[in-house]
Amino acid sequence: MFRNEIFRNTQAGILISQANSNPHLRRNRVYDGQSAGIEITNSASATLEENRVFNNRFGGINLATGIKAKLINNQDGPNQDQIEIAIRNGECLYQTTSYKVYNSLLLIGLKGGRI
Repeated sequence: MFRNEIFRNTQAGILISQANSNPHLRRNRVYDGQSAGIEITNSASATLEENRVFNNRFGGINLATGIKAKLINNQDGPNQDQIEIAIRNGECLYQTTSYKVYNSLLLIGLKGGRI
């Protein structure tokens, strides 16, 4: 997936959830979404390279527990980080897609930095 504009999505801008999949996403812009910008779950993986992910309600690049994605020079943020805020406030159940997740997302981000 190369040089796409993904914006104003109601679910994750990019959801990678097929077990054992490993797509390469490069130079995409994912922004202004009502959920996560990029979400990887269900034993999937990916190479994310030089993507710009910003102003998404539930964070930029979200990896479920145990996901090992290769992250190369991505810009993650700023995002609204509503999941991170809910976790800090002790709310442990949230929904970012059609899957309910119980405190298992590893939130990746440097508040506007590169990862």
